[in-house]
Amino acid sequence: MKTILYTDDNAFDRTAFERLMKKFPEHSYELATSVDEMHSKLSTSSYDICIRDFYIPGEQDVQTEPTKHEEMFFISGSQHALDKLSAIGIHESRLILKPFTQQKLDQILHDKALSVIPDISYVDELSDGDDEFKLSMIQIFVEEVPVQLQQASSLLSDEKYILLADTIHALQTKIRTFGLNEINDVADELEEEARNSTEPKKAHLRKQLKEINSALLKTVEHLKHEWML
Repeated sequence: MKTILYTDDNAFDRTAFERLMKKFPEHSYELATSVDEMHSKLSTSSYDICIRDFYIPGEQDVQTEPTKHEEMFFISGSQHALDKLSAIGIHESRLILKPFTQQKLDQILHDKALSVIPDISYVDELSDGDDEFKLSMIQIFVEEVPVQLQQASSLLSDEKYILLADTIHALQTKIRTFGLNEINDVADELEEEARNSTEPKKAHLRKQLKEINSALLKTVEHLKHEWML
């Protein structure tokens, strides 16, 4: 279990954060609405993670270092503001552009290299209010992804690298449709090496495929649970 301190003077964003946290009942959180309240809580309590808005009224200089051992993350509705933090050495993994999503919170809470929570906003767009179509898209993902992953594993074992690249390429349509951008990045790298390298490194491809496989199977289980499939 992890404890989060979330600091934001905007009631709308705090309410959205509290709603997101309901998806992760095993973790706890506290809210701060001002710089003084944030510093008071940080000085008297211990947190695993500190998430704070880039701009909080009343703060002269943005505090970029944790006070104890908590991980510090910055959120902002402005990419320009986050770019300023990046320019002074804050790693991009600590910078979050609003709106804060369940996918990003899942990644932060569980220290995942790849987030497994899908973003189905594009599926919603395609569905245009047709819940039957939306469910059918989710069912196709749940049924076909494990099969494609098994095919990819077999092709890698047989060193059929071009066919492996073709299978990963086909799988990426589903990955992108469900907003799994980090998984897609790894899949891009795997396809590129499998298709274009004169001597593909099987061990490296195996590591990449294992990472993709683990993440996507968790996505499948998440969708089954969320949609009671």
